Amino acid sequence: MCGIIQTEYDRYRDENSEEEQPVRNITHDEGYDIYYHSYWLPKCPSLKPGINLSFFDNAVNMGPTGATYVLQHALGIDVDGIWGPNTDAAVAAITDVPAFIEKFAAARLAAYRFMEGWPYFHNGWTARTNTIEAASIKMATAPVGLKLAVPLLPYVASQKVMDMHLRMPIRVAA
Repeated sequence: MCGIIQTEYDRYRDENSEEEQPVRNITHDEGYDIYYHSYWLPKCPSLKPGINLSFFDNAVNMGPTGATYVLQHALGIDVDGIWGPNTDAAVAAITDVPAFIEKFAAARLAAYRFMEGWPYFHNGWTARTNTIEAASIKMATAPVGLKLAVPLLPYVASQKVMDMHLRMPIRVAA
């Protein structure tokens, strides 16, 4: 359910001193907590709006290391899957965020093509990548005043993506 596999859910429940149960019984709050702590943190809050959404969604789908591989490939730096000072510097040097988001989406699709599931899942993976790319560019090109006035924009966008994964209605906190 919602892309969270049983072993990941078992680990989460163990870490929270709760008995294991079938992942089909996962609650919205548990799913959100897993997505937030396992995929949004630690890198997404420091990424530029739009890039954070693309990276987050890719981390959910390919794991944080896989998403880092894709990011490094899109940045044109050595690809090792380890987020270190070279990756930090290259991310900080991005000036054209929408153009980078397009590169990231292209690198993500290229990575999918090497996966065993490509013949079966290519339509869904391509649609997912295109949807996230469009949403990421929309975030990146939002008016500057909106970005400053709504510091929770990445949180809201990440919650929408999390809710998409959880296939549950979006709950807006007051």
